[in-house]
Amino acid sequence: MRRYFSMLLTVFVLSSCASDPAAIKPVAVSNDPYMAMDCGQLQAQLARIDAEYGRAAEQHGMGSFKDPASIAFFELTMLNAMDKSAEKDIARLKGEKEAVQQARIAKKCDVISN
Repeated sequence: MRRYFSMLLTVFVLSSCASDPAAIKPVAVSNDPYMAMDCGQLQAQLARIDAEYGRAAEQHGMGSFKDPASIAFFELTMLNAMDKSAEKDIARLKGEKEAVQQARIAKKCDVISN
């Protein structure tokens, strides 16, 4: 019983370590590739980035909502790796979004709040 409780506590602590996607800082991305695009293409890029961000944020949160009693040790390792991968994706996507928004401002596109 004591061993089970220790394992359960460990699983709970590790599974609750996922950081909030909103707290993940963006990676610096150059806006140079986006400067060749017109305003319509930039808006399409923002829509693509937002959709990808939603999927990455959902994947990032997967580990937080699993039932701790049902997670085996190897699953924790996999979830942790997925979580780190999702964090990198979220940081990259946030950087891309900032770069697209900078290009939209430089090109004087109608700025739609996203």
